[in-house]
Amino acid sequence: DKAKRQEEEAILDLYLSALGEV
Repeated sequence: DKAKRQEEEAILDLYLSALGEV
């Protein structure tokens, strides 16, 4: 499912951004 894929990538992007701020 393409929509689910994009959602997972968005979550992963937020996760990496959060890690980068630490």
